[in-house]
Formats: sequence, structure tokens, C-alpha cells
Amino acid sequence: MSAFTPGNRRLKKAHKVSIAAVAAAGAAAVTLSLVPGSASADTETKALASTQVAWAANTGTAQNSVTESLTQQHDAVSRMARAEADAKVEAAAKAKAAAQAKAKAAAKAKAVAKAKADAKKRAAAKAAASRAAVRKPVYPNNLDGWIREALDIMKKHKIPGSYEGIHRNIMRESSGNPNAINN
Repeated sequence: MSAFTPGNRRLKKAHKVSIAAVAAAGAAAVTLSLVPGSASADTETKALASTQVAWAANTGTAQNSVTESLTQQHDAVSRMARAEADAKVEAAAKAKAAAQAKAKAAAKAKAVAKAKADAKKRAAAKAAASRAAVRKPVYPNNLDGWIREALDIMKKHKIPGSYEGIHRNIMRESSGNPNAINN
């Protein structure tokens, strides 16, 4: 049965020695901190830290084992604190790197989406231009439509002319009547 399992009340030897050393140090500190009855009020007493007095009073092997135990505990706590601080720094660095990667991926996705949208716009414009080039204009069956059709044919064959000029000639020759005959 382990000493750290719940319900286990037994102490290990190191725990017992630590408790005994702390109790001895406390008793020595209390004993030495009291002013003896034979000392007068004029006598100055030097204040010493209780731990220094306790360690000076105990010079046996218990002191060495307690000192070693405390040193080991202090070293272990220091290592754990350093490891925890290092872990926090590493986690923060990883989080920062992940955030940068996420932002970079979002920017790349945005650029790809913009490129696709631009490609769609160019394709739509090209398709509209090709439809316009293929499509033949439809002219209405009246004087205006006939003049416009004549202008397109003249333009195709690089013959100069204007709408007003053609309209003036039609009005002079036939007054706009398509069935007029010149005898």
C-alpha cells in the first residue's frame, strides 16, 4: 500500500524525520528567544533568526538528513516551477504560431477566392463579347431600319456615309415611300 493512497495514515521515515526536525527547531527557537530572568533590562540582546539558532543547536545526523531533504525539496520545487514556466512559454509560442498559420491560411483562401471571382468575371465578359460578335443585328421593317442596315453594309465595305445624308436622299427621291417608281 502506497504512502500517498487516500486513507493511508502511515508516515515514511523521511516524513517522520522532517516533522521531528521542524519540532526541534521550533522548540529551540522558542527557548532561545526568551530573555533569561537573570538578564537586566539594560543588556542588549542580539536578534537572531530562529532557523539559524535551531541549526546551530542541532549538530547531529538528523540535521544533515533534514538539510538534505529540504535542499532536495527546494530543488524539486524549483525544477517544477522552471518546467511549468517553460511549458507556458512553449504553449504561448505554439498558440502564436497557430494563430499566424491560421491568419496566413485565411489570407491565402481570400486571395484564391478573389482570383476565382476575377476569373469568373473575365470569363463572363469574354462570353458576352463572343455572343455579341456572333449575333447579327435585327433591323425593323421601316425607313429607320432600312437606313441603319444600309449604314452597316456601307461600313463593312468601308464606304463613307451618314444617317442624315441617306435620309435626305430618300426623302428627295421617293418621299420615304418604298413602293415609289421613277419612270
